Amino acid sequence: SEFDPEKRKTLKLFGGLAAAVGARMLGISTAHAAVSVECPIYMFHAVSQGGAVVDRVIRDNARLGRIPVSIKQLSDILLGEAEVPDKPLFALTFDDGTKDQFDNALPVLNRYQMEVTFFVMGGTMDGTWVGDGRHQYMNLEQVQHLDSLGYEIGSHTVTHRDLVRDVLNLGKVGEVSNEIVQSRDKLEAAIDGMVTSFAYPNGSGINYPLIRGIVADTYQAAVSVINARLQTPNNVYTLGRVRG
Repeated sequence: SEFDPEKRKTLKLFGGLAAAVGARMLGISTAHAAVSVECPIYMFHAVSQGGAVVDRVIRDNARLGRIPVSIKQLSDILLGEAEVPDKPLFALTFDDGTKDQFDNALPVLNRYQMEVTFFVMGGTMDGTWVGDGRHQYMNLEQVQHLDSLGYEIGSHTVTHRDLVRDVLNLGKVGEVSNEIVQSRDKLEAAIDGMVTSFAYPNGSGINYPLIRGIVADTYQAAVSVINARLQTPNNVYTLGRVRG
């Protein structure tokens, strides 16, 4: 059927294999208690033509009865701001905002009407940083298109520098904040909306109080590269992920 972003907001997968949770999960309410949930968060980078690996992960989780959530939705659940769905969860995340994700993963995600989080670098999105010289990245219009379809846009710093090795250890303390905060500001200006989720570049900085503190002051949640499936309120700024 034709892709409809409004339908995807009810988290329907494969025409109803997963139960819809819809607005009751997406709404904000302080009546719920903070909880821990078992939720594998899959981490993708480059996606090859056809998006077969993404398709496989979606189908495998559908067979287990899992329903997809974005990182924003997951953190709302963990923090007690949304009801816990009555089905087990899983999440898909895409790091770096590479163009192959737009070309090869997006058609698969649209087909299954998924909830997904794209972690985009603010500098490549607006053209102020050219990237690593090896990859092509999504431009402003493509990031805006993802947002228009209802996909969550998260922050992955401005230039993807290792926040410890390439910034903090070189005494560039002010640039740590710039990387974390300015990326959010660039993305929010681009999509005219809030950016509440963050991914540490290469997982760097999660054990450093200065970096963790800036992330916590700027975002609602952050994902790491720690291999873990149990997500807890205490680890909302170091959510574990598994390889896609």
